[in-house]
Amino acid sequence: MNMPASSGAVPDGVYVRFDDGDEEAEDLLRDTLEQEDYQTRVGLRRRAEHMADAAFRAAEEVEAFDRKNPEILAQYLRVKKIERLRTERGRRRSSGAGR
Repeated sequence: MNMPASSGAVPDGVYVRFDDGDEEAEDLLRDTLEQEDYQTRVGLRRRAEHMADAAFRAAEEVEAFDRKNPEILAQYLRVKKIERLRTERGRRRSSGAGR
């Protein structure tokens, strides 16, 4: 995984040593990286990023499908409109029934 040097990010598994020999900073970094909660947070973030990437790819697949199948897209949009109108009608009925 190549990362720009300006980002300040370091790939996983790479040990970073501070140039100024700041032992306290190295200890803090090492302790933080070993904390179970920190590792859990990093794992959750990676999972969220993976899921976001998957959702983006799925949305792209839908768009590509719609471009190839405009008649199916038109049907889908009609059904969504009917569902929305039914929901709105139901809300009006239920709010008017209590009067």
